Amino acid sequence: STSAARAWSTSAALRGSSVVKVKLFDERGRTIYSTDRRQIGEHQGELPALRRALTGETVTALSYRDTFSALEGQVFDRDLLATYLPLRDASGRVALVVEVYDDLTPTLAAQRRHELRLLALALALAAGLAAGLLWLVRRGAAAVGAQQRRLDAAHAALERALATAEQATRAKSAFLANMSHEIRTPMNAIVGFAHLLRRDPLSDRQRDHLGRITDASQHLLQVINDILDFSKIEAGKFSLEDGDFDLADVVGRTVAMVADRARDKGVALTVVLDPACPARLRGDALRLGQVLLNLLGNAIKFTPQGRVALRV
Repeated sequence: STSAARAWSTSAALRGSSVVKVKLFDERGRTIYSTDRRQIGEHQGELPALRRALTGETVTALSYRDTFSALEGQVFDRDLLATYLPLRDASGRVALVVEVYDDLTPTLAAQRRHELRLLALALALAAGLAAGLLWLVRRGAAAVGAQQRRLDAAHAALERALATAEQATRAKSAFLANMSHEIRTPMNAIVGFAHLLRRDPLSDRQRDHLGRITDASQHLLQVINDILDFSKIEAGKFSLEDGDFDLADVVGRTVAMVADRARDKGVALTVVLDPACPARLRGDALRLGQVLLNLLGNAIKFTPQGRVALRV
């Protein structure tokens, strides 16, 4: 009766969120808890993703299911993100694995619709560029906000179900990291198309509208990055990547993002890369790019005339 009550409580807490199923496996791959009670007791140790999770690796896999047994019963034609989160005991050994199924069908469908609309707007630039892009930005902002609220609700429910604050926080941070690419993709597309359109001949009004779209998109991307970073900081798991990267490539891509802003303001932008700098470095290229982008953006913003120089 206690297990039934917990299953009913967990299912009720998750209803209305993007989480459609939660399962818990022991170290042998046996299902010891599931929101689908019929699966309790099943052995899933042969699943490759579960085997990897039992070794301590966090595993995610995006798949399409024509039928799936979810909290609301049988569902059809869904895109699902399966996340396997290993949970360790006091000795550091993996004792349990949590499997969470998230329904990404609305998010991926919205992303595909955004891409089709962007292509249609590019082909019909002369007819409706300003109104179409403004509408798309509003829809994109609403979609990102709604998805973020669903993710927050899903992770809050998962924390209560696991009953271990430290392990639940780790799961939340891992899940947000895996979702970051899907969240950023539509906004990166808007920023990219807006950057390309700035090179085309435009009226003063169209250029003004396009500038507002670009600024709003860049601001929203920064908000998304801050939300993801704050979540990691809150969990005490914020860390820097350690990988090889090309210094000139990071500098070049960052400068390209602010070059139009400097040119429109009439401020010269110069870059000096010392030949003594190594071509390849090891560290966190993403964080380095963020720091450079913030410094260059502020320098251009607060330089009314003259030049901004980046020396490496």
